[in-house]
Parts: sequence; C-alpha cells; structure tokens
Amino acid sequence: VTYGGYDDALKVLDQIDSIRGYNEQTAWQRYKIYATLNKVAEAVNEVERYLEYDPENSEFSLLRADLYEYTNQPTEKKILAYEAALKYDSRNLGLLNNLAWCLCISGGDLSRAEQLSRQTILQETTNPIYLDTYAWILYKMGDCDGAWFYIQRAMYNVTEETKKEVTTHYKEIKRKCKK
Repeated sequence: VTYGGYDDALKVLDQIDSIRGYNEQTAWQRYKIYATLNKVAEAVNEVERYLEYDPENSEFSLLRADLYEYTNQPTEKKILAYEAALKYDSRNLGLLNNLAWCLCISGGDLSRAEQLSRQTILQETTNPIYLDTYAWILYKMGDCDGAWFYIQRAMYNVTEETKKEVTTHYKEIKRKCKK
C-alpha cells in the first residue's frame, strides 16, 4: 500500500535529518504521520526512538505514557512510562491512577499504589474509575472493609462507560469479603 504524500513527507524528513540532525521537530512530524496513517507500532517506535535521543523530553514522555496505555503495552513498560511522565506532571490524576493500577495488578508496591491512588480520590471524590482503583488496591492489601466502602462509592457514581469494570470488581470484593 502506498501513501503518496505521506511517503514523500517521510523521505523529506529523512533528508532534513541528514542535514540538520535528528531533532524533536522531525520526530514529532514522523509521529503525526504514523498516527494519521494508523500505523500505531511505527508511531510508538518513533516516540521511543526520540526518547532514547532525548530522555528528558517532557512532552514525549507524556505522549509515551498515553501511547502505552492506548496500545496496551506490557504492564512493566507502562510503569516505567508513567514514572517518567510523572516527573514532569506530578499532579496528573490520570497518570497517578494508571500507575497505581499497574503497580497493583503487577504485584508491585501496594503501599505506594495506595498512596498514589489516594491522591486521585481526594481530588475527584466521585470519579468511579479512581474509586474503583482505590477499592481494588485496598482489596489486594487485605482491607475488606475499606475496599467495600470505596467500591460501593464507585458503584454509586458509575457511568455507562465504567459500569462493566466497576461491577466486576464489586462482585469480586463482595464475594471474597463476604459482604
């Protein structure tokens, strides 16, 4: 399959890099072309490539975290990406929640997961995803009473988009904690 103008644009970017050197602007343009063409693997590779070149780039770090979530990368890769991105956006509730979730499901540091997740529910007290994450972490820590309290709050605030996952966790907590 040929992509006409996009293939030509990628060749021009290669030429620019051969003259000026690889840089953020051409990496960003390549990423945008691959994303436009729905070449997700190439888009991810371009972001990773640029971060090898400039590991302290905040925009690419945040983009990598989003891409890893979107492409369902292995949990270990997500954890590293969230940790790197949080250096630049330490109050990003989505990053905090996703890192807490990954730590929880990977058997990571549950105490740290609980601390990260607690920050999200203190900021958004009715967000069913954040409440669900916090409840699940407490459940994994063996705190059935806390898990039951927060999963009930999540169920009370559930939306159509969040209903399936929250309900699954609600049933599991109810069953295991004998509520």
